[in-house]
Amino acid sequence: MDSIINVLPENLIQKIAAGEVIERPASVVKELVENAIDAEANKIKIEIKAGGKQLINVVDNGLGMLREDAEKCVLRHATSKLNAPSDLFSINTLGFRGEALSSIGAISRMTIQTRPKGIEHATQILVEGGITRNVMACARDIGTTIQVRGLFFNTPARRKFLRHEDTETRHIVRLLTHLCVASPHVGFQFINRDNNVFHYLPTDFIQRAGEVLGVPKEQINFYENSEEHLHVRLCLGKPETCLKSKQKQFMMVRGRPVYAPALNEAIYRGIGALLPQGRHPLFVLSLDVDPKLVDVNVHPAKREVRFADEKKIVDLIFKTVRQSLDLPETAGFLYQSETADFKAVEIVHDKPLRVQVGGIQDIPLFETKSIPAMDVPAIEDEQLHLNMKDKQGFQSKHDDLSILDNQKNNPLEVVPTTNTEAYTEAPHLKCWQVHKKYIIAEIKDGLAMIHQQRAHERILYDELLKGMKGQQLSGQRLLFPATIKLTAEEKLLVEETANLWQKMGFEIRDFGQDTIIVDTVPTLLAGQGEGDIVTQVLNVIEHEHEETSNIEESMATTIAQKTSIKDGQILKQIEMVNLVNDLLETTDPFNCPQGKLVLIKLQLDEIDQMFKGFK
Repeated sequence: MDSIINVLPENLIQKIAAGEVIERPASVVKELVENAIDAEANKIKIEIKAGGKQLINVVDNGLGMLREDAEKCVLRHATSKLNAPSDLFSINTLGFRGEALSSIGAISRMTIQTRPKGIEHATQILVEGGITRNVMACARDIGTTIQVRGLFFNTPARRKFLRHEDTETRHIVRLLTHLCVASPHVGFQFINRDNNVFHYLPTDFIQRAGEVLGVPKEQINFYENSEEHLHVRLCLGKPETCLKSKQKQFMMVRGRPVYAPALNEAIYRGIGALLPQGRHPLFVLSLDVDPKLVDVNVHPAKREVRFADEKKIVDLIFKTVRQSLDLPETAGFLYQSETADFKAVEIVHDKPLRVQVGGIQDIPLFETKSIPAMDVPAIEDEQLHLNMKDKQGFQSKHDDLSILDNQKNNPLEVVPTTNTEAYTEAPHLKCWQVHKKYIIAEIKDGLAMIHQQRAHERILYDELLKGMKGQQLSGQRLLFPATIKLTAEEKLLVEETANLWQKMGFEIRDFGQDTIIVDTVPTLLAGQGEGDIVTQVLNVIEHEHEETSNIEESMATTIAQKTSIKDGQILKQIEMVNLVNDLLETTDPFNCPQGKLVLIKLQLDEIDQMFKGFK
């Protein structure tokens, strides 16, 4: 038998190692910026083109390197941060493995220019595909510049799997945002396609948290707590800043952005039931811990950490959050649910409340001193008979419910009643609203019951999707345009989806580094809180955009959810009529965009069966 074990060549080893460290352009930016922070830079400039695939350029004013150090830094496992095995258990820097520059150089054309203090000339090194091509003197201020071009030029399979440049850019922005929060003492400038995306000046922890969270400093509560070798700093957004997504939550351990579900859970447990359902707090959590009590070498990309005493840390964070809730400003975390506007009315004992049902009259229901009073729409005696043309019946999909069949595009035919004076507001159809949640209409052989919120979601969804995939929807110009302040990532997302917003009937224009102005909204959404619509949609699709291949459906679903009529909303007769007619013209009147049931039908013989045996 011939030998089958081969020792891999050095160039292949480098590419494999690079694949473990460099997943996408954002990985390159992470390694280079972390090196700049470790070099004690207080100003870092990052510039990219084509989502980092064409160019990544990082300039800092840090310590710089001598010529001999610059030549060694591109070798595998060459680092200034470790000298002995014991150093792995007391790491005080962001980088330490000595793999970054070697891995980047193996899959790109990388140029390094660096100069330390006290040296007259800078050093320039060119590395291409892992091979050092040139080392020479050059002119440069104190600090380091690393330029990366043609990322994955020699590994086309890896380059093929990169996402669209706008998506890659947003990954970079998200990564840089975490680094900005973690290092407030450093100024960061980010330039994309020659446009300035953001520029943060060196500042303190609270100010930087406010800048990154996108809320004024006055809307942030700052808390800190210490216990032995632990120190926690927490910037928690006030209740009114809560969002429906988790995009504005940042955690750092010893200045390193990390993913730590246990710490995140401690914050949620600390807030507990005081947080409105479906909402998520804005926060920046910074944890300082003895380096000997945390292991940052458990993940190839150093995204996760392991604590020697996780329970103690979790308890301290939980305690910090709970203590903060005793402050008057946090009382607003109490969820104010919508309640009906009840008024107590007196009922005289000798005149009990009576109702009329069919031919039975004067049946006293109850006698009491006071009951909640609410407006109950009057129900006319006339019966409404609706037919669906060419429909022979209903197709059963549940044991106890039947749904209209799949012939959805047939027009609705209304059999008029003899008394048309009762329908002066809506001469073609009469509907009844039940519990401010459902609409009931009589059809040929039973009752049709419609969930009003889901029905409206289906109508809006179809209209928005039609606009994005076909003819542009009409818009209504706002008397007072809505000015919206966005984070850098949200701003990029608006630019990436600009064509879709326009097709839906929105008119959005740029107004500076972090601001947009909404001048026009779709006519069908007018009066729905124009600025809120845009920000809420961005909050949702910012997360969902990475998980769905159909951004149009995601945007349409989100807008339909945010702007549809809600349970508990009283509808006028004409509104119910329009809702029913519009629903029957949609592509799927039986299910909302999330697949939940919208319309069910109870057949007459099923109703008769329910009453059998009763006398």
